[in-house]
Amino acid sequence: MVKQADDNGQTWWLYLNIFGSVLLFAGSIVVIAFSFVWFTEGGECSIEKFILSTLIIVPIIYTILSITEKIVHGSLFVSAAVTAYATYIGYSALAADPSTVCNSTIERARNATTYQIVIGILFIGLSITYIAFKMGLEASGLFNVQQDEEEGDVKKGEQTEEGEEGEEAKLTPEQIENIFFNNFTFHVIMTIASMYVAMLLTRWSSQDYSGDGTRYVSEESFWVQTSSLWLLMILYIWTLCAPVLFPDRDFT
Repeated sequence: MVKQADDNGQTWWLYLNIFGSVLLFAGSIVVIAFSFVWFTEGGECSIEKFILSTLIIVPIIYTILSITEKIVHGSLFVSAAVTAYATYIGYSALAADPSTVCNSTIERARNATTYQIVIGILFIGLSITYIAFKMGLEASGLFNVQQDEEEGDVKKGEQTEEGEEGEEAKLTPEQIENIFFNNFTFHVIMTIASMYVAMLLTRWSSQDYSGDGTRYVSEESFWVQTSSLWLLMILYIWTLCAPVLFPDRDFT
């Protein structure tokens, strides 16, 4: 990685990447350390300890995978960013734990979670923006290819001796399938994102929020966010390993 950066004359970008990664990992470690104090001091708290343990063990595994030579598409900074986001989700889930024995921040969680909602909306907003931008680039590239084919066919038609018009360019079945898949994926993601924001604003619960005693703290909120944490880690590990396990498939 260092040699490649030197060859390309982008050493400054490499150092910036490493600095950002170290910063994100350091912040995650600090939050996890404090979480052990805030959420595992009372009673058994076995599930809370398990969640925090996964926040330590699993990121170590996928970070090592992302910097190995076998996984050339891996990135240290992406692993650090995923770890930081996973840490945020883990803290948010533990803060929503209704157990007064393990959750020492339960009173604060009931009354002061506006910043968590704002952070969650910011993350989902950035994610949707990136997805929409990426799909827009793919669609633009596809239609540029189609336009080039049409221009080539027109020139070919002009050069024929009989002056016949060139055949009208048509999309291949593969291109049609890609367009359908991109449109379908985009609308599914937008639908899920809308539901996510709605649940985020209600703190993942259907309880009565008329009283402060149950506001923002519930079993539903705790388990939905915990499941999201584990799903995030599984999906990221899959994106790292899938191209290696199935080299014949195109994951671009």
